[in-house]
Amino acid sequence: MTPNSRHIKLGYAPGNAPNYTGVTAPTFAHQWTLDALGNGSTFKQDSNGGVPGSWDLAQNRSHNQANETTAVSGYIGLDWADPVHDAAGNTRINVPIPFFFPIHLNSTPCAPS
Repeated sequence: MTPNSRHIKLGYAPGNAPNYTGVTAPTFAHQWTLDALGNGSTFKQDSNGGVPGSWDLAQNRSHNQANETTAVSGYIGLDWADPVHDAAGNTRINVPIPFFFPIHLNSTPCAPS
């Protein structure tokens, strides 16, 4: 990992507080790299915590001068839609967050009664 890289693992951490010895059986992992302004320029996810470095999703992300994400390109996993922002900087389309998706994507329309 580079100096601006962050990594989180979820899983079993043996030992007793405050002397945990680290996550020995990861079940989920995220890794992201931050640019000089703190924007996430890369993002990786391992949904099952399997082999270290075997990512299910890996992306590059671009940002404009207002620090808004302007492009998301996947080089492992599905490619996402590029976000669009209004004049106030609000995201105007739903961009799914890895592993968690907006509930309306799983909804089934109901016929009017």
